[in-house]
Amino acid sequence: MLQYCVNYQSGRSAVGLARLVRDQEVGGSNPPAPTSEIIIMPHKRIHVYYSGMVQGVGFRFTAERIAESLALKGWVKNIRDGRVEVICEGPETALKEFLDKTESIFKQYIRDADIDWSDATDEFDSFDITFT
Repeated sequence: MLQYCVNYQSGRSAVGLARLVRDQEVGGSNPPAPTSEIIIMPHKRIHVYYSGMVQGVGFRFTAERIAESLALKGWVKNIRDGRVEVICEGPETALKEFLDKTESIFKQYIRDADIDWSDATDEFDSFDITFT
């Protein structure tokens, strides 16, 4: 049997007082959730020239689809010498994923990828296919 004891000075039960003390020690019965810092990583830019049999295989349309799925900005285009040129900006992890997915899908067509990394210029609003 539980004995219920009331403190006549405060009007609280012993159990209530014990809870009050515990709550004050741990920050309340519903302490605020721990907060974490949001770290905003600066955007990066990749400028890539893909060579091989990369034209006429849906490369630009697939690159656009991948970039849009990763919220990247920039453009892709065929160039006259048979290569495909890509400029893409966004978080570094998303850019690496873009490169990995593109390589994975077109591994039988890509002979070489010349990739230059730099800081983003934030000049793009979307990712587009451009034509020369």
